[in-house]
Amino acid sequence: IFPVTGDKYNTYEAVEKARDLLVPHGVYPLRFWRAWNHQDLEQTCEAKRFEVDGLIIKPFQGSGGAGVLPLMKDTSVGEVVEGSLNEFHTKYGQRVSPFPYTVCEKIQPWKATWRGQPHNFDIRIYVARQEDSLIPVGCLFRIAPKPDTGTY
Repeated sequence: IFPVTGDKYNTYEAVEKARDLLVPHGVYPLRFWRAWNHQDLEQTCEAKRFEVDGLIIKPFQGSGGAGVLPLMKDTSVGEVVEGSLNEFHTKYGQRVSPFPYTVCEKIQPWKATWRGQPHNFDIRIYVARQEDSLIPVGCLFRIAPKPDTGTY
């Protein structure tokens, strides 16, 4: 399952395909793009950065936020891309490829309060197929170990 869930592009694509079911409940798909290599990543970021309030770049198969970085209108695409690649390779080594990257629009996230400080978090719901239905079989709430600094 990790090759599928580790690619955030698949998650965004599933939400986009379910748009008609989700929008009536206040769930709106994000704008997102795929970048297949270093040059494509920089070109995609340059082309899309002024269409939205900011971008988030996410390497393929990353875990724990390694290489997930914001790209704001006042930051250098090259510096952010290099920072992301360095974070990813520091954690996984040079042999593991971070491509394809997912580039998505940045949204204002909600924060969880833990130990009196704001933290970013994920909520994951696990489902299983039973005939033609999907049924929830578990969930996971993951909170970032470091408090949010407000930098993005």
